[in-house]
Amino acid sequence: MLEGSCLPFELALQIAWHNAGDIPTLRSMCLVSRDMRTSAIEVLFYKLRFSQHEDFELWYNMLRRTPSLATIPRRVTISRSVSADPYLLKPLLTVDEVVWADYIFGWRADVALEYLERIFPNATRVCFRGVLFRDSQSFTSVLAHFKPLRGLSLVSSQLNFAEDMVKLDLSQLEELVLTNASDKHGVLLRLLETSPPRKLRVLRLLSEDDGRLFLPPDVSITTKLLQVAAPSLQELWLQSEYRPYNENETTLHTASNLTFPAMHTLTLYITPWRTHPESFLESLPPQPSITTLALRIRVSGTQSEREPHNLALFSAFPVQFTTAALQHRFPHLEHVLIVLYASKSTSMHNVKLGAREYRSTMEARIWARLAEMCVGEWVTRRVKIQWMDLQWRRVELPLGELPTHGGGREDGRPKKRKSILGVVAKLFSRADSR
Repeated sequence: MLEGSCLPFELALQIAWHNAGDIPTLRSMCLVSRDMRTSAIEVLFYKLRFSQHEDFELWYNMLRRTPSLATIPRRVTISRSVSADPYLLKPLLTVDEVVWADYIFGWRADVALEYLERIFPNATRVCFRGVLFRDSQSFTSVLAHFKPLRGLSLVSSQLNFAEDMVKLDLSQLEELVLTNASDKHGVLLRLLETSPPRKLRVLRLLSEDDGRLFLPPDVSITTKLLQVAAPSLQELWLQSEYRPYNENETTLHTASNLTFPAMHTLTLYITPWRTHPESFLESLPPQPSITTLALRIRVSGTQSEREPHNLALFSAFPVQFTTAALQHRFPHLEHVLIVLYASKSTSMHNVKLGAREYRSTMEARIWARLAEMCVGEWVTRRVKIQWMDLQWRRVELPLGELPTHGGGREDGRPKKRKSILGVVAKLFSRADSR
């Protein structure tokens, strides 16, 4: 029980996790009392991001004052713009995932390995965000550090080489995410063929926010991955916006003949034009284990010029979205999630995503479209509409309208980006003095 409160600590911790990413709310929790601060600390420091040189000094000073903070972080992001001697930092033995961000022109594998060996010796997952790999050594030497490698994400990154690589052990890989990644030479495919991941549970092939997923045109990494992962795959995300429909269409039809005995969630992206995920759904054989079907829809705000896009979205529901078709393919289906989210390029991300009028209008259109399609009561009973932010976190409906500004300065110029770790350090020191 929290001191001076009837609120159990476990409940306070749940409240803190519910507000993960909401720095002002977590800040308020830290300022209530020392006990309430304790419930927010785990959420505040669960993910660290070193985005400026000063962040390393801030973190070093916080550890000197409170050494126990070193046991909290699980995920750390390091940007290209920062540098520090890894031997000056205390090892973070609890970190499981390391994210390397914004290295499109300056990736150095030797520096990354120094950090991994000294500071993150127990990490098993790695994400490359905006990284350009010009040769095989710069890619495989880092992956070889992870023993085992359980998670690999390539986000807006490029494998820009074709030479053969040393053999890596990918047999323990559990999660693979390719988002706007480029692997035109099939490098990753060759790695997976030489060391198939027998425990792959999550596979995400995405091309979001006007980006593209570049894969070899002559072979299909999608087919190979699905064939390898079919026995163990539990979650599959498929999206192929901004790609010609006929590209690798036959491959997806072939891949969709597979059965996934362990899969419980299938996530497909709906666009105003016919895309591969819908083709995949058309020829998908019965999948008795799937209990959740999620359809993700990227919406574009309420401006008049974007209304045709929104209307086209709702007319693009798969023709298989009927009781007979879904009962045939997913006999044990329990949930049909229609998830609406905004892209980074639309002002709706800051303004309209929580607006009552806009949300109610969009949801009414969805229900009207389902009624027009005569999907049946068996389907509508399972449908649930959700709104997500860009991090796939649920957005709750606010009590009132959101502000109509985008959070910039009065002169229209964007605010200077602040160090998140600096903000946390400041509130942490203030709360610590109470």
